[in-house]
Amino acid sequence: MAKSMEKLVGVHSLLLTKNPYTRTPNSNRKSVDLSRDAIALCKQSRLKEAISVLDKMDLDDDIPNLFTGNTLVSIYAKCGRLKDARRVLQAMPKRNVVSWTALIAASCKYGRYEEALNLFYQMQREGIEPNGFTFSSVLPAFANLGDLKQGKEIHEDIIRRSVGTNCFVGSALVNMYVKCGSIEDARQVFDKMCERNAVSWTVMIAGYAQTGQVHEASKLFERMKEPDVVSWTTMVAAYAQNGQVDKALDLFKKMPERDVVAWTAMISGCVRNKHFDRALDIFREMQLADAEPNSETFSSLLPACANLGALECGKEVHQNLIRSGSQSSIFVGSALIDMYVKCGKTEDACKVFDKMAERNVVTWNSMIVGYAQNGYLDEALKLFESMPERNVVSWNAMISGYAQNGQVDEATKFFQEMPDRDVVSWTAMIAAYVQNGQVDDAMKLFDKMPLRNVVSWNTMIAGYAQNGNVEGGMTLFQRMPERDVVSWNTMVAGLAQNGHVDQALKLFQEMPEKNVVSWTSMIAGYTQNGHSNEALKLFREMQLADVKPNPDTFASVIPACANLASLNHGKEIHDSIHRNGFLSDVFVESALVDMYAKCGSIDHACKVFRKMLIRDVVSWNTMITGYAMHGLGMETIHLFEEMLLSSLNPNGITFVGVLSACCHAGLVQAGLQYFDCMRQIYHITPTTEHFCCMVDLLGRAGYLNEAENFVKEMPMEPSATVWVSLLGACRNHTNVEIAERVANLLFHIDPKSATPICATVKHLCCRWQVG
Repeated sequence: MAKSMEKLVGVHSLLLTKNPYTRTPNSNRKSVDLSRDAIALCKQSRLKEAISVLDKMDLDDDIPNLFTGNTLVSIYAKCGRLKDARRVLQAMPKRNVVSWTALIAASCKYGRYEEALNLFYQMQREGIEPNGFTFSSVLPAFANLGDLKQGKEIHEDIIRRSVGTNCFVGSALVNMYVKCGSIEDARQVFDKMCERNAVSWTVMIAGYAQTGQVHEASKLFERMKEPDVVSWTTMVAAYAQNGQVDKALDLFKKMPERDVVAWTAMISGCVRNKHFDRALDIFREMQLADAEPNSETFSSLLPACANLGALECGKEVHQNLIRSGSQSSIFVGSALIDMYVKCGKTEDACKVFDKMAERNVVTWNSMIVGYAQNGYLDEALKLFESMPERNVVSWNAMISGYAQNGQVDEATKFFQEMPDRDVVSWTAMIAAYVQNGQVDDAMKLFDKMPLRNVVSWNTMIAGYAQNGNVEGGMTLFQRMPERDVVSWNTMVAGLAQNGHVDQALKLFQEMPEKNVVSWTSMIAGYTQNGHSNEALKLFREMQLADVKPNPDTFASVIPACANLASLNHGKEIHDSIHRNGFLSDVFVESALVDMYAKCGSIDHACKVFRKMLIRDVVSWNTMITGYAMHGLGMETIHLFEEMLLSSLNPNGITFVGVLSACCHAGLVQAGLQYFDCMRQIYHITPTTEHFCCMVDLLGRAGYLNEAENFVKEMPMEPSATVWVSLLGACRNHTNVEIAERVANLLFHIDPKSATPICATVKHLCCRWQVG
């Protein structure tokens, strides 16, 4: 802005100082001096000081001359002081097209489109004819108001006045037609332009991109002789906006130069397409390239940090936003709240919320969602009740919050009290019933819905599938008036999860379109049902079909390698994960740890575990179980103690791994202490698996009477596995008395599977007695 202002005031100051005829007979000496001082300051790009000088003028007095008046209008207009610019215009004894055009252009720049149109028509009523610059200045008003009819009338006026050949007017016309949704008219104007500049090409490319015609945009871009950085960035954004992230990235890498807008467009494109890891990688590249990010760059990164749970990166972004003074905007504040909420840091989200000088309903809703999702329902309710205004999203957030925390009655109460319900409200309430296992109640509500959308149908189908009623889900699926890819995916996943793999495959093959979720659902179904070879085969087919796997795909196929103990396949997939940039996904990393452990490569498992940036309880459990599986008792215990120091609470699965390790290492006292610790400190109710570990621990060490008493004191009916474990210990320690008792009990519990075991034990008992 400073450079263009310099040029403008340079022309006007030259005319003012060297043309003696520019002064009006009644020139005010003070006004002349002040305006000359202001112009001099503008030439030095000292706009704020220039404005301070102008503020000393009495704008209601006559302006000394036309050129000074035009300069003052331009200075005020470009600085956003539209009211003062208008006062100067009104005080001018004579106005010309330059005066009006400056104010029209500024009105459009600051979003005052109706005002710009009023000025345009008022100018013509005063007998001043618009020129090419006037038309190029006013056309953005028609564009942003979406007024195609009036825009076409102005186009006809431009043709009558023969100013349409002007490059700036042509570009403005193309932009107007693009924004009004008439891409054909835009192309006609573009093709008729005698001269085109980078702006003309870029506007037309952007128009095709906005209407999803990326191929046409690409063809135009390839025709450009010398695309500038804006053209390159527009094409990169076009690919990204239409889901073609790889093409966007390829083009981005070919850019001869990149500015902050280009980097931000690429980051934003990755985030929009949920390539969150890539977004962070590009940001790191940007930093290495010494490109200075701006507030938009940081704002674009926040959703990536939120969805990856990358708290440290999110905090870094937050600090940069504070330094740039951008954290106070409503948009950025809401994004920060969302990031902290998704990273489980509700207190930090609350701090951001409290510091915001201005909030809108979106901000309030973000904070309510944060409290509700993390189980702070009382705080969510207090915030809800103190909202200055609520919308349907606020009510829906409370319903979903209560539903997620199993408080269906409270969710129902809110649903019934809602002043207005939309389809999301009904669907949220259906989801609440589904999550609580009340599928019949969900179906009753579904039948009462005044209006259903595809999400409502999908939620109900998922409810049937999750609760094992595949037939009910299939009936609904067949009744659907319209299905989307999510409907098909839900049904495929439901069939596969409930063991109907063949039906799932048939439906998968019938799908009119498949996305990464479709393939992942089928791969997961194969893996979960023990069809590991088929899972790997389908994964290869997916890659041949040029469908890019996501973290869920990898988390589904890695267990297939583990089940087959196929280390080579596992390593290949690990390499693919690295190439796709998903190594920071906690679920993928945990699956890799498990795979390496089950394939006998505990060192590789440990390396993956140690490189993890974020570890949840599943990650720790996987590594603990891996060590225990390999008989590394002390390593297991040390890792368990390290887990406790990390402030994560162990769960029942953790203790199965720890007790199993104690068993393999013969650490009887440690095992007994950990068993007591599990119950008394962490209040975890022991399951059959825990008792089985303890019986095995005591039995292996020769404490057979204690092991038998342990079984007798179990709060649940001992399973055959527990008795088999004790029987094995009796065999190892040649205890005939307990062995006979256990064999008889086992025969009564599970006669079919117990017969061969009991026969073996009786044979051994005879040998022991003879011996």
